[in-house]
Amino acid sequence: MPSLDRESHVEAIEGMRDQVRLYLKQGISDETPAYRQLTRALAGAQQALTLIDDRPKNHG
Repeated sequence: MPSLDRESHVEAIEGMRDQVRLYLKQGISDETPAYRQLTRALAGAQQALTLIDDRPKNHG
């Protein structure tokens, strides 16, 4: 979901990282479609967080 709320992205990243750890612990291959989809989503959330952090602050 598109959002400029930093905390929602931080929470999403934490949840996805937990899921990646679970996949790895269970021995799920990094070649499975679910794993690849999850890592793409994680990368997107991290990129969004970077863009939020780097955007100019409005000191209006």
